[in-house]
Amino acid sequence: MPHLPGCPFCDIVSGASAVDVVHETAHTLAFTPRGPATEGHTLVIPKVHATNLWKLPADLVAPLFEAVREVGDLLWDEYLPDGMNVIHSAGAAATQTVFHLHVHLVPRYAAGDRMGPIWPERA
Repeated sequence: MPHLPGCPFCDIVSGASAVDVVHETAHTLAFTPRGPATEGHTLVIPKVHATNLWKLPADLVAPLFEAVREVGDLLWDEYLPDGMNVIHSAGAAATQTVFHLHVHLVPRYAAGDRMGPIWPERA
């Protein structure tokens, strides 16, 4: 599978950088980010380099979202959150900082968490 030299997530896939792996399939890897936003925050990435969802080969979209669903099930069972955000940011304007496709699974807790609201207040 193609990797991009210098990409931090490609380095994780290749084993050059260590992370706490939560789930792995032939096409995906899920791990805890170094600075989780909430308890249970997990990233799911394709093992092939693609900058965002629209650059991922079509035949890899379903395996990616199957992994998102499986990891989400694990997080619901393990952390018992009150809700969960599934977030994919594409491009700098959408706050993407690592330009390797990744999906955030962010368990949310009614008692409050560091995330806060993700949508602006209505006018």
